[in-house]
Amino acid sequence: MVDPSTKPFPEPLKSLYSGSDPKSQNFQKLTRMYNNLVSFTSLGAEIDKSVRGPLGLSIFQMCGALNHRISPIEPVEGAEAGYSQIYVVGDRGNAEVATRIRKAQGKGRATGIAASMHPSIVKILLSVMYNYNPYAKFYKNARQNAQQVLDTHNAKTFKLQGVPLPGSDPKRYNEPTVEEVAVIVQGEGDIVNERQILLHRLDGGLKYVSDMHSSYFPLRYPLFFPRGEQQWDNLYASSTGRVAGRKVGSLEWFAFLLFQRPAHFSAILAGRSLLQEFIVDMYVCVERSRLQYIKGNQDKLKAGKYNQLVASMENGAVPKGRPVILPSTFIGSPRNMQQLYQDAMALC
Repeated sequence: MVDPSTKPFPEPLKSLYSGSDPKSQNFQKLTRMYNNLVSFTSLGAEIDKSVRGPLGLSIFQMCGALNHRISPIEPVEGAEAGYSQIYVVGDRGNAEVATRIRKAQGKGRATGIAASMHPSIVKILLSVMYNYNPYAKFYKNARQNAQQVLDTHNAKTFKLQGVPLPGSDPKRYNEPTVEEVAVIVQGEGDIVNERQILLHRLDGGLKYVSDMHSSYFPLRYPLFFPRGEQQWDNLYASSTGRVAGRKVGSLEWFAFLLFQRPAHFSAILAGRSLLQEFIVDMYVCVERSRLQYIKGNQDKLKAGKYNQLVASMENGAVPKGRPVILPSTFIGSPRNMQQLYQDAMALC
């Protein structure tokens, strides 16, 4: 595989990750909060705060479903702007810095851990976003561009997707430029597939971003991908060695991202608490894809015969719906746990 990060990591942000001065230490301690400040999507999950590590040990645990949500381009009149919407209405100056910090601190701004956030660090992060990130540039110009496009076509929504350069292989991951982030007018009967993000201009509510979209991680973790480097999707294929042309799975791609390379700076491995969230997010993506495969391949797993056996043992009870049978190879499934129990109880 080829690393999509072909250009150097922005030096101001790299210094915050690797520095030892008080400002860098503050950034490293609050990496997750600073990432939330400049993120384009919000994390839809229940974070289990009852799990607290000993002093100095950070633990990140989620419960239930996990998803990424993206807000409309512009905030509703009178409503507070979301993080991505601040890119549209912000002034790139002190007022925008204050707005982002105030939103991150929330109700506990006076006593919470977010009270120690430095405005000077936020200025550095915004400078990196506006200078390097194609999505920040897209949002900054979105109001004017969207107004022209939507008024011309009399539409209310549009799709955001990457556009491959002429002559490029759409299965290869080119670093996006602002010209490659396209606005496509959305008609009423259009179908939005997993590789597109549906955006509403106003009052469209939060939309979910598919984990099959190559912008799923760059939109959520801009401090890991400040140049908006496109990540894995289900079309990605290897371009190196004997396996050239073979599709690469999400697990292989994530292992590739987490691999430490000599003389190569990895913001992901330096992410501390943000790295924990990122790993949990990656695990959920892999688990979800496995479950989707199992659901779509029940016939291959002989689940039909298993269902008939269960139905015959229910004393004539009529089963409701079609259950999805998890194979014993799926870690944590009932059959897997039963198999492990039998192995543990075996005498030889």
